[in-house]
Amino acid sequence: FVLNAGLRYEFNTNPWEINGLNSNIKDIRTAVAPDLGPTYEQSSLGNWSPRLGFAWDVHGNGKTAVRGGSGLLYDIGWFNSQFVENTTGGPPFATQSRVVNAPTFTLPLYFPPESVGRVLRTVDYHSRQPKLLEYNLALDQELPLNMGLTIAFAGSRGYNLPYTVEGNPRVPQILA
Repeated sequence: FVLNAGLRYEFNTNPWEINGLNSNIKDIRTAVAPDLGPTYEQSSLGNWSPRLGFAWDVHGNGKTAVRGGSGLLYDIGWFNSQFVENTTGGPPFATQSRVVNAPTFTLPLYFPPESVGRVLRTVDYHSRQPKLLEYNLALDQELPLNMGLTIAFAGSRGYNLPYTVEGNPRVPQILA
């Protein structure tokens, strides 16, 4: 029987724009203006990532083995997708404009004054570090004629995965 255990610490720092033009909206429901500062709060300080694995030669003759393992993995590069959102509309340094059903398509693009800077896209300041719990279990059996059989299960479960939230959802109407 062999048992392997490990512990890894995975962290990342909050990136800063070279001219100090980072900003955030900590609570979109109550904020009246963007705050200068980090785009999101530091969420990787507790990223302890344990790993555990085992292998067991059931009969001690090398013909039947049970193996398994699990680990908690952190996605320390997750903020890259967040910055795609931020660079395309991080207030107050950028805005988005949208024209729906434009009568014509001409270059350069024309945006009517009522549509300029009307779309807000920002990063959730309280975003949590995405993580994945991974696990597997396998049974190996040696068979006659130099053959082998493996039955295995592998699974995973993601937590704190980034997603988009509709800021102004439509409330369904109840028909009586």
